[in-house]
Amino acid sequence: MDPGDQQRLDAAVPRDPNGAPQRFPDPYQAWSRLQNDGGIGVPGRSNNCADCSRSFLSTWFGDPQVSAPRTLDSNRDGTLDRQSPERDANANMIRWAGAPHQYAGRGEAGYQRIADDLRRAGPGSAAVVQVNWRNGGGHAFNAVNHNGRIVWVDTQSGEASDSPLHTAQATDVFHIPLDANQRPLYPAPEQRGQQSGEQHTPPNRADGQPRDATPTQRETSDANSGDNRAAHPSTDRPTSTQQPPTAERPSPDRITPGPETPDARRQDAVPSDVPHPVTPHSPVPSREATAARYLAQSVDLNGPTYGRHPIGPAEPAARPQRQRAETEEERRDRERDEAGMTVVHRQLKRVNDPNDGFYNKYYRQNNGYRLRVNSRDENGDLIPQISKNGQPPPEWIAASDVPPAIQPGYHAQRLEYTDIDSLSPENRAKLEEMVRERARALEQLDKAKANKNRADDAYKADETPENLKQQEAATAVRSAANKKVTDIGEEFGELTASAHAMAEQHPEATLVAGGVKGNRRFDQVWMNPDGTFIVVEAKGPSADLGERYGHTGQRVSQGTREYFETILKDMKKRSEEQVNSNDEQTREAAEKEDALADALESALNAEPIAVKYVTVKPKVKQNAYAGYVLSEFNIEKGMP
Repeated sequence: MDPGDQQRLDAAVPRDPNGAPQRFPDPYQAWSRLQNDGGIGVPGRSNNCADCSRSFLSTWFGDPQVSAPRTLDSNRDGTLDRQSPERDANANMIRWAGAPHQYAGRGEAGYQRIADDLRRAGPGSAAVVQVNWRNGGGHAFNAVNHNGRIVWVDTQSGEASDSPLHTAQATDVFHIPLDANQRPLYPAPEQRGQQSGEQHTPPNRADGQPRDATPTQRETSDANSGDNRAAHPSTDRPTSTQQPPTAERPSPDRITPGPETPDARRQDAVPSDVPHPVTPHSPVPSREATAARYLAQSVDLNGPTYGRHPIGPAEPAARPQRQRAETEEERRDRERDEAGMTVVHRQLKRVNDPNDGFYNKYYRQNNGYRLRVNSRDENGDLIPQISKNGQPPPEWIAASDVPPAIQPGYHAQRLEYTDIDSLSPENRAKLEEMVRERARALEQLDKAKANKNRADDAYKADETPENLKQQEAATAVRSAANKKVTDIGEEFGELTASAHAMAEQHPEATLVAGGVKGNRRFDQVWMNPDGTFIVVEAKGPSADLGERYGHTGQRVSQGTREYFETILKDMKKRSEEQVNSNDEQTREAAEKEDALADALESALNAEPIAVKYVTVKPKVKQNAYAGYVLSEFNIEKGMP
């Protein structure tokens, strides 16, 4: 695999304030199109959908991983095999996810059940989706709950949509849903005292156990997985322990999939050498519906086999077992993880001890950022990233333990406005210059990241003081380049909001607050002639909503009512601190901010509500300004 593929993905994934990969990034952003970097025209990337679906979820949960291309094989005539799927793909998926597939239903009803599961699981949840084709074969892709919105993603082809993918070709639909902490919604039940024969029951038996596995014939294709044989998901209802709390699951009308046929043999097939662009509502061409192979033996796995993405193919289970024995490699991984957690817990105890100089030695006093990324304590252990827990008693916790934020609800989401003719020539020129300036900054960031990667590799190979110095210098350059991209994005977002979105949507409104950099404040506050307000969060083209701890101690996203209320409290606190300043301008600004906070609070609690809360993001297409995307949050009473 080309190392540049991973580097490009790493560079595209959004980062949190600590520089770590952001969890649950917007799947419409560029990173999702880089999961199968090079696209399906690259040998081995047109038949690796199983690994595409796994690597996408790794990135979604905060560990960016580009998909691996299928190992190249040859057909009998010596030509390159572009179609044979991953061997034992379904067993590998079960092993990776720690849970078996669930039968969701046929056609659109199956997709709806998956969407319902993800809505119940909440923002951040995700699923592997696997479908059977109408004429045999199948495919694997993903669905996620992004800020309360279900998005269907096929990273093998570079497709994302608010509407389910591949509905025209799919019959039976299966999924493995995971919550925001990557835990299966339907863990495999433990079957006690059961002999192997008890697993194999006739179709539609009342006990709900999986039917006997039937191997499929050796066939041809998959633009999704990787080798000769794979296992077919269970085609029975789950047992009672697997049922969601609100609905009975459907039963399929057949036990095993039909034989696979490669996409090239379908009448509607077209050349598969160019991935389609990511657009929210673009039609799904049939060539992305590439065939996957599944052997039904893997449904007999009756317990989660947790572990990392398997390096080699997993063998399907031929008979039910109470518990698979832990391998030596898994034991070492587990012990290493447990030892690492012990080290971090010991370090956190010292961080939170005011009588220990650990925090002052390794972290910045004002924000808890590490003074040096590669610092090690006296025991040689790396210094962990930390974050405030946001709850009483306040203390530092590992950044990896920060809970997922409560996500906003919406009145309207991702409304696109692409008419730029309404812009004045002056504002249009400014926005076009912002596009060019951002492109230059992104180019410099790419170079800085590549230089940082080289410095990291050099220090890893030889930990000399000189290499450490080079690594630290490269880190500083990358941080500066990243900050420049962020600053330009923020300026671009604010200019788009004021010069285009608000001028077009609310030309009568007046800007009463905005243009001040920093946290704990709204980007822009506008007032209508009737006294109602529009509060704008202006974001850069690739920026996601920010997160923080709210006034109740919960971690909340921008766009929630609690986030709004918390900013109002920040405004009041800031004005209280500055109202007695010796500087007249500071006192006047504090008085105005306090009055504005009171007015916004009254508008928030009015019946009906007298404030709109929106986010605006500029669109860039083919290196040109292409309008903006506007979403309106729902912050009415009763909303989080």
